[in-house]
Amino acid sequence: MNKLFKQILQLSITLITANLLISCTVLLKSRNKPKQPEVKKEATALPIVSPALKDAVNDLQDLKIKSEGEYGIKLREYEDKLKEIVPVAEIAHGDEEALAAMKSAVEGHKLALEFWQCDHLTGYDNLHQCRDKALQGIFNKYPEIKEQALAIAQEEGSSYTSAELDQQSLLEAIWSQANGDTAIAHQIIYPPLDIINTAAEEK
Repeated sequence: MNKLFKQILQLSITLITANLLISCTVLLKSRNKPKQPEVKKEATALPIVSPALKDAVNDLQDLKIKSEGEYGIKLREYEDKLKEIVPVAEIAHGDEEALAAMKSAVEGHKLALEFWQCDHLTGYDNLHQCRDKALQGIFNKYPEIKEQALAIAQEEGSSYTSAELDQQSLLEAIWSQANGDTAIAHQIIYPPLDIINTAAEEK
């Protein structure tokens, strides 16, 4: 009986020792195992918007609404509005994407105004020489407008590209591009309410 007890005791000690060794081995492995980098959840950051950037985008948004409206916008009003916007846009800073979209919109409107202001000139040649010169800047910025305009002009074979283009249609094509940029900038500086709430909760 004592012999059997000793055998059982010895077996128990052996099993306990084996379990301890296994536990120590697992512990050592877990300590030596390199830690996996924690996946950090990116915080939702609201865009940085300077007062000038916000003012410029708001003014561009007004211009967008008027140019797309039923009654459109008059040349004099367009000139006055851009005189207000351009100086503000030049000192604006903040979110890079919003800033780039805003500046692109302003550039588009300036090109449209340059073309439109040729109406102040008298004489057929003076008018279309001025418009053709303005078209170069428009074509450089908007290749898709260039492609369509040149296709129309080549069909007619006029010495002036602008002579074969409908002024209002061209202006609306430029405004469509500029207003698209304005919409991008406006969406960035005025994010949806759920994004604002998420950013507030993460603070």
